[in-house]
Amino acid sequence: MATDPSEYEAAVPILAAHLAKIERAVGRTRALCAGQPYDTVRQVLAEGLIREGAQRVVPQVVDDLACQIAEDSGEAPF
Repeated sequence: MATDPSEYEAAVPILAAHLAKIERAVGRTRALCAGQPYDTVRQVLAEGLIREGAQRVVPQVVDDLACQIAEDSGEAPF
């Protein structure tokens, strides 16, 4: 099944806008919750995604992001 390349070109701005929403939610969550317990981070991230209008993220991706943020001490690596 072939797809018209113009369909991809039309989808790129939509995907970029959605990704920007996710990035904003992750950035805010990281700033507020780095190093906090996973459950807290997961809840704040989920709420942030909803506020951004990006709640349609694969649950496993949200879980992984929450784990990364929870494990982040907020300090520079060196």
